Amino acid sequence: GLAVTGLALAIGYALLRRRVIRPVERLTRDAQGLLAGPEGATPHAIAAGEDEIDQLRGAFDEMARRLGDTLGDLRERDAFLQGAMDAIPDGVRVIRDDFSVVAANREFLRQSDRGFDEALALPCYASSHGRGEPCVPTLVVCPLAVLAESGEPVRCMHVHRRRGRKDDFPVEVTAAPLIIETRDGPRRFVVEAIRDLTQTMAVSQEQRLSEIGQLATGVAHEIHNPLASIRFGLTALEAER
Repeated sequence: GLAVTGLALAIGYALLRRRVIRPVERLTRDAQGLLAGPEGATPHAIAAGEDEIDQLRGAFDEMARRLGDTLGDLRERDAFLQGAMDAIPDGVRVIRDDFSVVAANREFLRQSDRGFDEALALPCYASSHGRGEPCVPTLVVCPLAVLAESGEPVRCMHVHRRRGRKDDFPVEVTAAPLIIETRDGPRRFVVEAIRDLTQTMAVSQEQRLSEIGQLATGVAHEIHNPLASIRFGLTALEAER
């Protein structure tokens, strides 16, 4: 009787481990892998006639696959939006109403001489003005303060500072409000377009020099033609003598 009871318990445990414990362990491992990323879940082909736990695993694998596809689409969309921002020649950054920077393009990183992670880790007044506290609205036009009151786009002149340098440079800032509706309510952001006026002045100077060169070339050409005609006439008169 003891032998039969022991054999029945062993068989029951083996069946329990095979049909319940092991599938649950695989689901647990896949769930932990899914927390690390959708790629961590291992797909499992479901054969006909498998039990409810295997069907649950199949549904779990399908959920992980769809979640991976969704996250892949979100990464592609983020990459597209970042590429579109980087293509803008002016510096662009998106600021939350608590002064934190949530997005920035390549030109703004060049202007501030900072890396992408560093620019997002610093508040707006630190990354562009080198300040340890928000700008005083009564002393300088703060786009966040102005937009919080009026809600209309604002254009102003600022002086920005690069990291670790004291050579301030003038910029023209155009700011507009951005409101995103979420489940927790509307979130307010400010989008700034920052134009480096030193580059604008340099380009303008180059254009002026180019125009002066073209003018000098045109004047020389217009003067040369009459002089050539006079020279030919004098040569003809000398030949007639």
